[in-house]
Amino acid sequence: MSSIPIIREGIDKESQKYLNNICLKLANTFISSYTNTLYQCQVSIPGAEQMLLDCHQIKQYLLKLHNIDFPENSVPIPSSYSKYISKVMNKLELSLKVLMSAETPVESFVINFIDLHPENDSLLFRKLLSMKGYSKSEEQILLDRFTSEIANSNSLKEEGKEENEIDCSVLKRLEDFIKNS
Repeated sequence: MSSIPIIREGIDKESQKYLNNICLKLANTFISSYTNTLYQCQVSIPGAEQMLLDCHQIKQYLLKLHNIDFPENSVPIPSSYSKYISKVMNKLELSLKVLMSAETPVESFVINFIDLHPENDSLLFRKLLSMKGYSKSEEQILLDRFTSEIANSNSLKEEGKEENEIDCSVLKRLEDFIKNS
């Protein structure tokens, strides 16, 4: 990390994209390593709380990477860099928030995951189950609950689409009636 100021001093204003590229590669490598290590841990609720605090601090540090040993905001941080860091670290923070969900009822874990991760990534769900330390039988129960919740939410979305299509067709006929009158 101490090489960032040296690199920054060696480039001119037109070459700031190189500094951004170096910071992006460094952050990407660190985040990948950190995430893989994190997903191998078994975490209690207090442990998840502490990891969430640590994760937030790491995010803040990575966002300030361009300005190490420089006055605050002296080097502009590219929006693509800050968006990337925020996106990746926010996903990790959301996963830690799921791990902080109450032990009972166990279904609250599934509901929190679906609420906080709308993409419904089943691989991530399995990783979080493993991190939470559930037994294999509990994991299977939660996986079944997860798939049924996803199926229910998908059927509700389909029903909503059908109702919307019906409403649109009624609205279209009403518009046609008004035009013809």
